[in-house]
Amino acid sequence: MSYKLKVYIFIMSDSDDGDIPDRDTCQKLTEQFAEITGTDEACAQFYLQDRKWDLERSVNAFFESTSRGGINALHDGDEPELVIKVEEKPDIVFLQEVIPETFSYISDKLPEYMCIAGNVEGYFSALMLRRYTVYYDSHKIIQFPSSLMQRNLLCAEVHIGPLKLQLMTSHLESGMEHTKERLNQLQTAFKMIQKMPENQTVIFGGDLNLRDKELSVSGGVPPGIEDLWIACGSRKECQYTWDNVRNTNKSVPGKFKPRCRFDRIYIRHAHPRAVVPMHFGLIGIQKIINTQSFPSDHWGIQVFFNIEKSNLRDAAA
Repeated sequence: MSYKLKVYIFIMSDSDDGDIPDRDTCQKLTEQFAEITGTDEACAQFYLQDRKWDLERSVNAFFESTSRGGINALHDGDEPELVIKVEEKPDIVFLQEVIPETFSYISDKLPEYMCIAGNVEGYFSALMLRRYTVYYDSHKIIQFPSSLMQRNLLCAEVHIGPLKLQLMTSHLESGMEHTKERLNQLQTAFKMIQKMPENQTVIFGGDLNLRDKELSVSGGVPPGIEDLWIACGSRKECQYTWDNVRNTNKSVPGKFKPRCRFDRIYIRHAHPRAVVPMHFGLIGIQKIINTQSFPSDHWGIQVFFNIEKSNLRDAAA
């Protein structure tokens, strides 16, 4: 006997970190956009982030979109379609590059999810737990002391019946010039995973900004931790989550279009194993209705697990 667990990773924004103005400027631009267009701040954030906080371009894009029937997913729909396909009812969602206004919007519009924020300002990671299937026990935020970008590790202890889970998500330091700090953050996360109680299944994922070469140089993935893309068959069609060949949200000059597996998800199994990874796929690969944009410049990750009830009974005995 088994039942399915669905875990998703979404990147909320496709802005480069270096293009983000300071918080006060962002708030001022957001308010100006909302006033000009007659929308709310969530809608303003969506358009401004996609256009590197250029107010004129963002306003023009909004009116061009609405003249064609428009995008309404973020300000007058019943659900934020750009954030999550609620009809698929994922049990656990890891969100990256969330801002306070968007976090508040998600929390208000999706009462069936418990939402946990990794910070109260700037850009941060967040967790969403489906209230009907996943039960919250506790959470903590681990700061990366050497981070120049205020990055941290958001951890939550939850359970699904007898299944005990430790959930960990992060947005690791961005940019080639910050490789050393990014790998330090990754090693911190891996060491924490290895110290978790053996009766817990640990799932760690997010926008890790990793290049394969970096991971190799740092010693690779520690024993006992599995890369779920590899565990589910290493399918080439879902290898790259930041893919400028297929995703046109970013304009990359020249013939070379970079493709990277920035977003990853790992598992450390409990003893005995309580879950079986069944499927690894990508989401957010269709353009938003009536626009020429994808939800993000990253594809989202979708992972399905089978929870083995028999193993859980044996562990309890």
